[in-house]
Amino acid sequence: MVLEGVVASVLSRFLGDYIQGMERDNLRLSIAGGQVSLQNLALKREMLANLELPVTVKAGFLGKLEMNIPWTNLGSQPAIVRLERIYLVAGPTKIGDEDPALREKRLENTKQKQLMLAEMMSGGDTNPEEPVAAKGGEGFAARWIAKIVDNLQIFVEKVHIRYEDDRTNPARPFAFGLTVESLYAQSTDADWNPTFLVSSQPIVHKLVTLDNFAIYWDSKAKFLEYENDAQLTEQLDKLTYMSSGGSSAPDHQYLLDPICGRLQIVMNKAANFDLPKIALNFLFQKISFTLKENQFGELMDMIDNFTLHHCALKYNKYRPRASIKQDPRAWWEFAATCVTSELRARKVAWSLPHVKAAIADRKAYVALYKNKRQHQEQGKVLAAEDVQALAELEDRLTYDQIILFRSLANAFLKKDKQLMLAAGKNPGKPGWFSSWFGSNTVETSGLELDDQIWNELYTIVDEEEAKKQGANSRTPKDYVKIGVNFELRHGSLQLMTSSRDAESKPLTELKWEGFSIALKIREGSTSFKGQLQTGSLHDYFTPNTRYPIIIQPIFDDVSEPAEREGSEKKDKGKERAHSKELQHFLEVDFDLNPIDDSNVDFRVGLKMRPLEVVLNLGLVMRIVSFFTDRKESTAMKMLQIEAAKRFNELQQQSFEQLSWALNNKKVFDIFVDASAPRVLIPQSFTAEQCSMLALDLGKLQVETQLNGNEKARNKKLATFRKKGDEAFSPADAANEDDFYDKLYL
Repeated sequence: MVLEGVVASVLSRFLGDYIQGMERDNLRLSIAGGQVSLQNLALKREMLANLELPVTVKAGFLGKLEMNIPWTNLGSQPAIVRLERIYLVAGPTKIGDEDPALREKRLENTKQKQLMLAEMMSGGDTNPEEPVAAKGGEGFAARWIAKIVDNLQIFVEKVHIRYEDDRTNPARPFAFGLTVESLYAQSTDADWNPTFLVSSQPIVHKLVTLDNFAIYWDSKAKFLEYENDAQLTEQLDKLTYMSSGGSSAPDHQYLLDPICGRLQIVMNKAANFDLPKIALNFLFQKISFTLKENQFGELMDMIDNFTLHHCALKYNKYRPRASIKQDPRAWWEFAATCVTSELRARKVAWSLPHVKAAIADRKAYVALYKNKRQHQEQGKVLAAEDVQALAELEDRLTYDQIILFRSLANAFLKKDKQLMLAAGKNPGKPGWFSSWFGSNTVETSGLELDDQIWNELYTIVDEEEAKKQGANSRTPKDYVKIGVNFELRHGSLQLMTSSRDAESKPLTELKWEGFSIALKIREGSTSFKGQLQTGSLHDYFTPNTRYPIIIQPIFDDVSEPAEREGSEKKDKGKERAHSKELQHFLEVDFDLNPIDDSNVDFRVGLKMRPLEVVLNLGLVMRIVSFFTDRKESTAMKMLQIEAAKRFNELQQQSFEQLSWALNNKKVFDIFVDASAPRVLIPQSFTAEQCSMLALDLGKLQVETQLNGNEKARNKKLATFRKKGDEAFSPADAANEDDFYDKLYL
């Protein structure tokens, strides 16, 4: 059955790399019955290898995997997938423990999976061996797969992933982990009540509910001791936060306190331009972070360890297997090889033979991939020698090179189709009706249809398909294809001091309320809006302070900016973007190619109320020492080296790149209305009456003056740059100021 094979293939592709026994053939036999119930599935030891980190799986299993797919009642019953107890314990591994040959093979497999995913995203066929026309039930299967997805229910309960490390700092072992009580995904009605969609709905609602997701970092942790999965389950059950069941809360040092949230998904399958094609609404009531001083130090040590491991991976194939005492000469040769290999690779990359070989590879791959896509569209199989040549090229080319070459091939293929259409020829791509049969002459019930009849049928079906595509192509300019909203009502970040002899004490805490983000993606346009209602920074460090809140916004006595003389009235779109009614402490707007003004490429808006800042140097210095009072970080060194490298690359940009940037100058519409902080410096933080220095730094207002011809001006300026100074006429010289951007301050 086609559907069983599709479902088995999807599960094997996404779970086969992590769970043992998830081969496609085994799954297909289990799924055929409609019900699958698997228990105590072992997780693969190499499941974390793709992370390229010095981490290995010490123990892990999936307690239960249940699937219920009612093949005969899909019109009245939902498909249910249930996962329970995803438990994993990981630990550090040494550099050089992995065989370089196995790593190369794993990286090649990862590259092929990434290429397959990129092919799926681009709409291409993922299987080069199977022609399009051979998939007789593709349309039928696609409709039923959509039916299953519309009513698919996923229930995940009890997830605990734990990392135990006594190698980074043997004197202070730690355990880091994340836990989830439950994660549910269900189909709902318009009021977000779980329901079953009886028929195909033009608007599909999905609700994802997250309960008690938490991240902990336990310093001086006691590692788990177990002999079997039952003992591991008992211990991890106790260490997983559960809001129900009456069990006591686990003794963790939480980086992220348990949080609950929901994601509302709306999928618009109809030609309804009142709703986005896909709308994602995230809602969280409260998110609280807590970071202790010792946790930050251990975290940076772990990052340093991971950074060193990542740097050493590319030299692992040269690494001697013997110890330094056993073969010191081999280690000296290893050090020399690490240095010379980089120089040799850089020299070879710019050599003439290598450049010629790269050009030949590009031409060969583009031609082969273009031929492959043409065969797929015509329902044919690519020749075996071409398949072999394509595979050999993909083995030695990098992922980025392959993606680039594929984009070139697709561009050439599109151009060829346009030329054929312009010449009045049929590009040869069959419609969906023809893909059911794969030939122009099919014997059905003893009746043989010739090419003329089939062409008439194709024309009728393809016209209906074209009408649907035409309806979808008449998309309004302001139609939102993807809408994303994120809302966090309360949030906090607390820093805590720590010492070996005393308990941790709070140092400072940042609190905020009413944080929201709205992202709208349109055809050729993107808009972003961020808001923050209020926020404050609290001082727990200074004893008996009379200023417990050292930073907070001021919502009263905010004067409105006066209208500028001679300023023109803004249009309605700009009025909305630059509204002077500020209901929040901070508002940020960004528009790429605004739909209400074709003369503008970027629109940036910033409005901010004033802050009251009490300057406490003692607290400031303590916060600085919180993050810097430790040994120099290797990760920070690497970051500085990378930043310096990027800066040098920017300095070495060619003249042509700079000219292109100047000749393609963008038009910005900038509006800034930001009140500067009001700084208070008291003489004493504990006295009831004392002298105080108050600084009011005023307000910053910036606005672009636009007259509607900026893009035409930039084109004219680009022409002058190409032709030189002789292209200027006396009239142009008189209007030289027109070529400058104008900002009001």
